[in-house]
Amino acid sequence: SAVQLEEIDDASNAVATKPAYTTQLASGWKALLANRRVRLIAIIDNIDTLGGAAWLGAFVLAFVVQILHQNVSWLGFMNAGFFVGSIVGGILMVSIGKKLMKNAYMYMLAGLMVYVAIVIAFALNVSPIPALILLTLTGLPVQVAGVIRATLIQQNLTPEEAPSVMSALS
Repeated sequence: SAVQLEEIDDASNAVATKPAYTTQLASGWKALLANRRVRLIAIIDNIDTLGGAAWLGAFVLAFVVQILHQNVSWLGFMNAGFFVGSIVGGILMVSIGKKLMKNAYMYMLAGLMVYVAIVIAFALNVSPIPALILLTLTGLPVQVAGVIRATLIQQNLTPEEAPSVMSALS
């Protein structure tokens, strides 16, 4: 028992060496840049993220006020519609996600193309109710493409690379 206490004491005095934050971040970016497939998916993901952020913010507000001639409360309806569609899309992805992963790239691209088609229909529309319905419908293809992208990135990384690459991507 005295030997065990000495081992515990030695273990508690040992300092775990952890790489510096910048070293961890750099290793994530190095792994990301070295893996062609992950790099391509990450580029698509970042373009989609930047476009989605601008789309849901400034563009939809301007569209609601200037094209639909509604007050800003409709922006809240539009955002709520988008999030309801995203939640429904997420629930559907949980139930059919494994089936879609058999042809992941095809479904990811199809999700993006359906999303683009809905956005074009949204932009050509001048009525608030159809606009709300169209924005709600964007949830499914956004979730299909997004979940597949995240899954493909994780599947194309080693367990050692995954934390640092996922950290670099976020």
